[in-house]
Amino acid sequence: MFTVCVVLSLLQLFHEATAVEFLETLLYHADCCEALAEHSLELIDYSTLAITRLLAGSTEKVSEPSHSLKPSQDLEQKEMTLAFNIGIKCISIIGCIAQHLDK
Repeated sequence: MFTVCVVLSLLQLFHEATAVEFLETLLYHADCCEALAEHSLELIDYSTLAITRLLAGSTEKVSEPSHSLKPSQDLEQKEMTLAFNIGIKCISIIGCIAQHLDK
């Protein structure tokens, strides 16, 4: 049961990371930032929440996957890596919005 929950959580984080990466790519362009209009506040709120989770969540170092880990440990490590990537991408998203704020 534990592994099923971890797999579902990992799958959800994978899709979330994909959407965040897509948003980051789009928001490099000023036109996309302008198109956000009032939704930019919601995106900033989501991004700050993800960054807060990243900073408060763990003190463990995110490392490369190892072949010597148990499957459940490997899934947990992948989950930590995805959460880390989401947090880093959210920092970039806030930077892009701030950069195009005056336009």
